[in-house]
Amino acid sequence: MPSQLVGPPEHIAEQLLARRERYGVTYYQVPDGAMEEFAAVIALLAGRRPTAERGSPGVLVTPGDPRPSTGSPVPGS
Repeated sequence: MPSQLVGPPEHIAEQLLARRERYGVTYYQVPDGAMEEFAAVIALLAGRRPTAERGSPGVLVTPGDPRPSTGSPVPGS
């Protein structure tokens, strides 16, 4: 399975839906620095119009990682 999502919000939303259907993946971790940009993807998935302008920069996202974004190990692992 591909491990990153790159591109405009519309493309990322399509990729997420396709991966959900094909692989059953429903959880992704979004880095803190990409939260604002990723809001446009969430809005598209929720059926709302994103507040970001069309053609906004892409967002890089990796599938759910059990570690916090600081890279610290998860307690008990």
